[in-house]
Amino acid sequence: MSNITDKIMNRVIEWQNRSLNHCYPFIFVDLN
Repeated sequence: MSNITDKIMNRVIEWQNRSLNHCYPFIFVDLN
């Protein structure tokens, strides 16, 4: 389980470090 958590956390950190322009498409996808 910890390996899965580590992978997810790495992706979350990468996502948080992206600029806002890259986040908008993900927000729109979540709203649909």
